[in-house]
Amino acid sequence: MKIRLDPGKCQGFGMCVGAAPELFGLREGDGYGFVRTQEAAAEHREKAEEAASACPMRAIEIID
Repeated sequence: MKIRLDPGKCQGFGMCVGAAPELFGLREGDGYGFVRTQEAAAEHREKAEEAASACPMRAIEIID
């Protein structure tokens, strides 16, 4: 599965990091989110979905 975070939508709330710190981080310079790995193993699907649901800006996309 692939995970994408739209930098144009991200506002740096950090909800993704709270839900799945193994998949997401916040950049030091501006505090906006980033995906730690573009290709995630299937066992991380539940955490990725939690992060996508938690994002108030709907900036996260999960692609099979």
